[in-house]
Amino acid sequence: MLDKMAFFIYVIRTGSISSAARQFNVSVSAGSRWLQELEQHFGTTLCHRSNRLLEATQAGQTLYEEFSPIVDKAERISQKLAGFQD
Repeated sequence: MLDKMAFFIYVIRTGSISSAARQFNVSVSAGSRWLQELEQHFGTTLCHRSNRLLEATQAGQTLYEEFSPIVDKAERISQKLAGFQD
């Protein structure tokens, strides 16, 4: 579930499922499915989709604000650990 939550963060940051899908190396259809699964998990709509415009709902904004710093921290850790590769 954490990977789908991180994907959602990138969807909101980029404003696009396709851009987030490229970041995560998944197809756009897989990314859309991840969003649907995430919404089903939480039982609420996380973003409104219209004319290729994505906007977080109030629940989505809450998820973004709470989880975004965790995604950023995980990325920093990953970068630091990459420096230890042999």
